[in-house]
Amino acid sequence: MMYFRPFSIMNYLLYIDPGSSSMIIQMIVAGALGAVFFFKNGWYKIKSFFTREEKKEKSESES
Repeated sequence: MMYFRPFSIMNYLLYIDPGSSSMIIQMIVAGALGAVFFFKNGWYKIKSFFTREEKKEKSESES
């Protein structure tokens, strides 16, 4: 007769080998760095939209 063991399946699903955990850590670090560079680039574009660029105009008028 078979008996029901609800936690026997969970024991197999909770195993993470070292290769998987290092890949998960790498994805977290890559995602965090990607978000930093994404927002840094976006902030630069917003900032450059609202600021005047007098340096380019001066250099063009001097040449």
